[in-house]
Amino acid sequence: MKKSNIGFTDVASVEDLFDIGQYTKGLTEFISACRTPMTISIQGAWGTGKTTVMNIVRDSLKQCDDIQMIWFNTWQFSQFHMDDELALSFLEYLCSELELSESDKDEISRLTQGFRKVTSASKEILLSIVDSQLGGRIADNLERGLSGGEKNFNPIEAMRNMRERFESYIQETLIKREKSRIVIFIDDLDRLEPRRAVELLEVLKLFLDCPNCVFILAIDYDVVVSGVEAKYGFDDEDKGKNFFDKIIQVPFRLPVANYNITRYVKNCLEEIGIQSDDNELSNCENLIECSIGANPRAIKRLFNAYLLLRYITPKSLWDNTATRNLLFATLCLQYADENLYNIIIRQISGLEMNDIRALATEEIVPDVFSEFIDEEELTQWRPFFQVFVSLIDGSAGNDEERIKLLHETTALSTVTASGEKDSKMQGEKVLDHNMEKVKVLGATDVKYKICVLGTNFNIGLGQYVKVEYNGKIYNAKMHNSIKGRVDRLGALFSDNDLHEGDRIHVFYDYAEGHLLFEKITEE
Repeated sequence: MKKSNIGFTDVASVEDLFDIGQYTKGLTEFISACRTPMTISIQGAWGTGKTTVMNIVRDSLKQCDDIQMIWFNTWQFSQFHMDDELALSFLEYLCSELELSESDKDEISRLTQGFRKVTSASKEILLSIVDSQLGGRIADNLERGLSGGEKNFNPIEAMRNMRERFESYIQETLIKREKSRIVIFIDDLDRLEPRRAVELLEVLKLFLDCPNCVFILAIDYDVVVSGVEAKYGFDDEDKGKNFFDKIIQVPFRLPVANYNITRYVKNCLEEIGIQSDDNELSNCENLIECSIGANPRAIKRLFNAYLLLRYITPKSLWDNTATRNLLFATLCLQYADENLYNIIIRQISGLEMNDIRALATEEIVPDVFSEFIDEEELTQWRPFFQVFVSLIDGSAGNDEERIKLLHETTALSTVTASGEKDSKMQGEKVLDHNMEKVKVLGATDVKYKICVLGTNFNIGLGQYVKVEYNGKIYNAKMHNSIKGRVDRLGALFSDNDLHEGDRIHVFYDYAEGHLLFEKITEE
């Protein structure tokens, strides 16, 4: 029997799927009653539901007859190489949603075209004007920008003109449409390159102080901090926070910790045709919380994979609650940490049941995994493996049957793995020869207990590596996306007297796959 319209898309919902009505209701009431101008941030990490919350708020505000709403999706406007003109595109779109006469439209077009004619300098001019308000650079960029423009076009005066006209357009629109305020939603800022997101925020700052306007920005705070660092070279989170605070009056952080995961998981299971009892529902909820967490987008991806496997695998597998629970657990591990998942896949043929149990109970990493997993990672994953092991123990009568079932379910799960190679570690070695350098420890290295060696030391993204220092071996790991960065060196820094400015001789032994660190002492 075929069922149409199956699966879970990334389209943001307008329904309250996580039972957070008290938060969205309160936010809606605040937006409709607050003094203006006001700028509110909807903050949360990737996939946590920022757009959904904005959709719910927008839908609720439709009940307010005196509120005009405008929605701007920065991601859509940044496509097709439009990101260099994103600020101008935003201003044009905003004005197109207001009550403008034909002469007003012509004037806006003249102003924006004038900015475009100074090509790349237009962005520098816009940002320079904003920087003067935010306390940044001014004169040098203005001079460089003006030198590339038309003699009859004064960009500084034009921006001031546009700012004044925007205010007047807002007031005229409110009068003509009999509204008291305009609420402007700006979505997907954090899908932009961080530097681009910060540049748009800088330009927005000029218009955020407009009376009778409430701006709602969907943004990940960490993206702003990264963007400020990339744009200005500040390796200091306080600088990013100061920038953020100058733009945002009211931060609203998504209440992820209060999401009703039980309700959402139950709905997802029913959607794919599984009528779960309380025990199965509890297992699924615990596995999610201990792996991918309460991230709606990640949960959707997980259930899409689960649904696909239901179509691929024999029906008899799904009739057995214990077996399908074990398959679900395997998928949770795969989607939360594919490196760790791949390690288990690689070792599966030589594993005994007690090796798996040790992941849930032992403080020390079992010997079979010691080359790949350190104590810190094991501590992080222990709650997951406690649930995982309980499912395996309850799935069959003896350890031989349990291991056989584990083999079967992990083999099935490889279909949905995103890695390019089956049953291989994601971070295969890239550097294929011995290499050495002298590394000077920086403030970032010491603060975060890492060692940034540079892209030439690309041992492999996500590759587990042993680091030898003063005759002791430490288990470390290369960063998942930054080439040449060694992570998880907390124990090494704790055991040794290492400080910012220390010079370290680093040697990579390709044959052994080890990094040898030696501190260089001054004679």
